[in-house]
Amino acid sequence: MSIKEILRERLLESEHKKAVGVLIMAEDTKKVLLLKRGWAPHKGCWSLLSGGMEDGEEKLETLKREVMEEIQIDADEKLDLKSMYTEKTNNGFTFHYYEGRTESEFTLKLDDENEECGWFDCDDLPKPLCPKTEAKIKAICKKETEK
Repeated sequence: MSIKEILRERLLESEHKKAVGVLIMAEDTKKVLLLKRGWAPHKGCWSLLSGGMEDGEEKLETLKREVMEEIQIDADEKLDLKSMYTEKTNNGFTFHYYEGRTESEFTLKLDDENEECGWFDCDDLPKPLCPKTEAKIKAICKKETEK
């Protein structure tokens, strides 16, 4: 079992389940970056970039680590990050959502956690989407139309 598989298993079994995610939008095209998951849960579904918090990590630290691991970019150099909200689920899982803005779409290199990636128009999203992903995308896109 790889280190990532072990960490993922520990996160899913942990009493203190915490994760972060970021929905990235390119300012020039108004498209969002989505990743197609290669692992359970939700293998084969499109989602925002996300990952579990490790012991002792702060939310933003986790997010920056996950961005580097999953798409090989430095969040400090490429993204303007803003905290959106925190959501707690019925099973005790806490998920911290961020909005990430970048000047333009960029080419990225995926790690082995995801099968594909792409920049998508808010009105032309790939299917299937992970649960609740469409609502998060619509929220960020609505902010754009209100500007």
